[in-house]
Amino acid sequence: MERAWRGGSEAVLVRAAAVVAVGAVAAKLHSIQDPGVICPLRLLTGVPCPFCGSTSAVMALGTGDVVTAIRTQPLAMLGVAAVVTAPAGWFRARWEWMPYRRRVALLLGAVAVSWIYQLFRLGVI
Repeated sequence: MERAWRGGSEAVLVRAAAVVAVGAVAAKLHSIQDPGVICPLRLLTGVPCPFCGSTSAVMALGTGDVVTAIRTQPLAMLGVAAVVTAPAGWFRARWEWMPYRRRVALLLGAVAVSWIYQLFRLGVI
């Protein structure tokens, strides 16, 4: 089991199972007591942050509704996919080869696109 945490396809399966388990537990807790909106920016201003919907997306993933998870928060699901597949090393070499400024620009661009998406999804613009 130790090897599964270090790398390889076993680690991908273990991480995927962990994500689904966390999502299932979050969905169950949410069904017992709905906390409502938990984003501080959205609570204070009514404007969603770039990461709004992440909790709902993970809960949808935990119940097996992958399409709803992706529609709710694509950036969070991309992050989950990156974390789950990281042990396989599929993208690590390409990411490390990329210049630092390009990586930062890519990440900031993804956050900006996510924010615009959330503003449209939640009807702010």
